[in-house]
Amino acid sequence: MKLLAVDIGNTNVTLGLFDGRALTGSWRASSRASATADELAAMTTGLLGLDGRTLADLDAVAVASVVPPLTASFNEFLDARVGLQPMVIDAATLEPVLRIEIDRPSEAGADRLANALAAR
Repeated sequence: MKLLAVDIGNTNVTLGLFDGRALTGSWRASSRASATADELAAMTTGLLGLDGRTLADLDAVAVASVVPPLTASFNEFLDARVGLQPMVIDAATLEPVLRIEIDRPSEAGADRLANALAAR
């Protein structure tokens, strides 16, 4: 299974491609909250293409984001161009497997949630 892991931060978007458990590629680009779905498609296609990979190689996508507008644009691009619905890492999706004991779980950063899940 080829999984594209996407970390959308305030400064950078980092992509990691996993083949099973092995990380087979990683790329980084600048974040821009106003980027459209088409711009994200072009960016992702271009970055994957640097190492001879394509969107057609993907079986699944997971997104951890602290930039909600980019999360929505990524979801739109993945649905329209790849036909995949990403697993979005947030308090709601992790609730069944990770107990989040803070006052406002919905405000927990996706990066911290992903780290907590990895540590578990």
